Amino acid sequence: MGLQPREKRTVIVGGCLLFLMAVLYLFFVSEDSLYQRWTELQSDVAGRQEVLSKMVRAQVAYRNLTREVGRVTVRLAGAGREATLKGYLERLIREQAPSARLKRMPSRDQTVADLYRQTLVTIDLENITIPELVDIMSAMEASDQGIKVQGLKVTLSRGSEDQLDAIITALAARPMN
Repeated sequence: MGLQPREKRTVIVGGCLLFLMAVLYLFFVSEDSLYQRWTELQSDVAGRQEVLSKMVRAQVAYRNLTREVGRVTVRLAGAGREATLKGYLERLIREQAPSARLKRMPSRDQTVADLYRQTLVTIDLENITIPELVDIMSAMEASDQGIKVQGLKVTLSRGSEDQLDAIITALAARPMN
C-alpha cells in the first residue's frame, strides 16, 4: 500500500490536527480540564490569602489589645496610688477648690467578675464655683488613680448667687490582688 506524497501529507496534517484537537479538548473543553483545575486552584489560593490576611489583622489587633490591657493593669495597680481613694479625693478637692465645702462622700465597693474592684464615690460639694468644679473634674479624669466622672448634678447654692452645689459621681477601678 504505497501512498503518494500528497496523500502522505494529507494523512500527516490530518493526524496533527486530530492530535491538536485532542490536546485542546483535554486542556480546555473537558469537564475536568487542566485549565479548569488551574482557575479553581487560583481562586482557592486567593481565598486562602484573604483568610490569612484577616487572621494577620486579627493577630495584630489581639496584640494591641493585650498590650493595652497590660498598660491599664499596670496603671491601675501602679506604685504611686494613694492609700485610699477617699483620701485622694479629699486632698484633690482641698487643692482645686479651697472655698468649697465637702458635705459628705459615701462610697460603695463592688467586685466585678473576680477580676477587679470597682468603687463608686458620690461627692457632695457646697459653695463651689464653676471654674473650681471644672478643675476638680478634669483633675479626677487626668489622675493616675483610674477615676472617671460618671455623673454630675448641679444646683444653685442657697447662700450665694455665683456659687453652686454639686453632686459628682466618680468611678474608680483597680485589679483584684
